[in-house]
Amino acid sequence: MKANSQRSGRGGKKPSRQVRSPVRIQRLDDGRFQRIDVGQWYSYWRDPYHLMLTVPWAGFIVLLTLLFGLVNGLFALAYMAGEGIANARPGHFGDAFFFSVQTLATIGYGSMYPQTLYANVLVALEALTGLVGLAIVTGLAFARFAQPTARVLFSSTAVVAPYDGVSTLMFRTANQRGNQILEAEIRLYLAFRREAP
Repeated sequence: MKANSQRSGRGGKKPSRQVRSPVRIQRLDDGRFQRIDVGQWYSYWRDPYHLMLTVPWAGFIVLLTLLFGLVNGLFALAYMAGEGIANARPGHFGDAFFFSVQTLATIGYGSMYPQTLYANVLVALEALTGLVGLAIVTGLAFARFAQPTARVLFSSTAVVAPYDGVSTLMFRTANQRGNQILEAEIRLYLAFRREAP
């Protein structure tokens, strides 16, 4: 009993392990380290919310269209497995697919309707999926529109001149938009190489 509790952690529970993907790091010539996989396309799929906020609008619409087609296709296959849609041709994917579209979008023309318990349960699940999906897509679209984007112009040259008796690096900035900027903060990082004498 002692050996088991020692091997599996406190109280006989298995220790939780966090699985992480390996991080690829490269050492540069000047001794610094740099991650290699930053900005790789595959890393965006690990955070779908961030992907949907940062992908261009065309990609956003394409992804939503593909997801819409995939969800309707899966529900259409589920409807075909049960054969519970009135006025739908048996085994016809098109009828099941468009019934799924009508159900997911809560259109419901009435010519096709569920007539078995199996089909009614699927309709309820698909209606819930449609409501949740609409809420998520609305939130994503609002978040994309609400993202602030800065339109700040910077001078092409900087000068070092005295300011309050101290040598100061100065450059000009301007608002490219016609609105007011309140409580603006700018952080500037200066990196340069100095040769030792």
